[in-house]
Amino acid sequence: MPGSNVVVGAGPAGLAAVRELKARDPRSPVTLVSDEAPYARMALPYFLKGEIVEERLATADRGELEGMGVEVLSGRRAISLDPASRTLQLDDGSSLSYENLLLATGCRPVKPDVPGLEGPGVSHFWTLADARALSSTAGPGKDILLLGGGFIAFVALPALLARGCRVTVVEALEHVLPRMLSALPARLVEGWISGRGVAVHTGETLEALERRDGRLVGALRGGGRVEADHVLVATGIAPNVELARQAGIRVETGIVVDDAMRTSSPGVYAAGDCAQARDILGGSTTPHYIQPAAVDQGRVAGAAMAGEEVRYPGSLSMNNLSLMGLDVVAVGDARSEEGTLSEIRGHGPSYRRLVIREGRLVGAVFLGPSSEVFATPAVGMAKGLIQSQAELGRWAGVLAEDPLQLEKAYFAVGAPAAIIRTTLLGVPSRPRRERTEVPVANWPHHGTLVGTV
Repeated sequence: MPGSNVVVGAGPAGLAAVRELKARDPRSPVTLVSDEAPYARMALPYFLKGEIVEERLATADRGELEGMGVEVLSGRRAISLDPASRTLQLDDGSSLSYENLLLATGCRPVKPDVPGLEGPGVSHFWTLADARALSSTAGPGKDILLLGGGFIAFVALPALLARGCRVTVVEALEHVLPRMLSALPARLVEGWISGRGVAVHTGETLEALERRDGRLVGALRGGGRVEADHVLVATGIAPNVELARQAGIRVETGIVVDDAMRTSSPGVYAAGDCAQARDILGGSTTPHYIQPAAVDQGRVAGAAMAGEEVRYPGSLSMNNLSLMGLDVVAVGDARSEEGTLSEIRGHGPSYRRLVIREGRLVGAVFLGPSSEVFATPAVGMAKGLIQSQAELGRWAGVLAEDPLQLEKAYFAVGAPAAIIRTTLLGVPSRPRRERTEVPVANWPHHGTLVGTV
């Protein structure tokens, strides 16, 4: 009988690992431990807007997982790990033995130390429970203070406006989306949302929060005051590394892993938001708080736990926002001021930025009306050039002069061939007739998984 496998966390990384492991080794015992039922966190804005019902948030159900031969321990939390005995202690007093253990514990929102920020009327927009609470509060004429002007805040923003809320954004840094955009495109975003009734305060912090006559009153550092019915805190996130740290596993910002997602402890893997994995640009390691990276890392971890020799090629940062008719896409090192910067400003809120370094594309920004940004394949081609790290040659100079030549450069330097040559798991791609079909028993919506194994 194959050794036991335990996966902690039923988010994108954990589920991807379970599915990859069972596809490669269907007989291998797998136990999934999760304090919540699996659901799509990135779909919460659509739930808040009322566009989807709660039941549609599920990314897997117990029947599906058990049909794959997975033991599901839902509503359970791992509280301690003993690598010496290879046992995991759960909050109900039970323990699990493992041969391989995956930590897919994700990350959590952080809250600044502001007097009055604890208490009623203040929440995050992170969990399904948060979304349920907010949906009962946010409505026509309600004033919402968005504390933080980063990606998470702007994911929630359109849903709040759609519910008829009046929104004020307070961002401590000098412009909104500071980890996604440089100053110029960020200012375009600020102008766009301001034109739709959002009050924006940048370079400003909340110093204190008081409750007066059923309202929340925030004092700003610059002397201003903001009144709200609800404060939504979106000031950053931190990886959940406590379990690994308690067990003596190497932790820096995240849980440090190698290219097979192995930690410093034999038999223990980490993937997703809690893991500090390779970045595709430069090879440094860092946590990547994006769902595609979590899924890819989970797949690599699952394959490695099944005994495959695999290598994670690295994560590529990519964020996409849709803001009331304006699309904003940032890929790779999009904010960098190092290297050759190629920028073009179109009519209205239209902008493109390319970052070229050492003859390769390393970052790109696309901003414009939703009907335009994805009307051409430019976004996908920029991603392909960055991911493949294809040498641009003379096209580096062409793109420096005119970023609209991106599509021509993509084909001219052979980026499609470079991408096609390898798969995520590092195995050279082969014609379909040479591929192995892996049947996945009782796997709804997937049927037979076809891939190079």
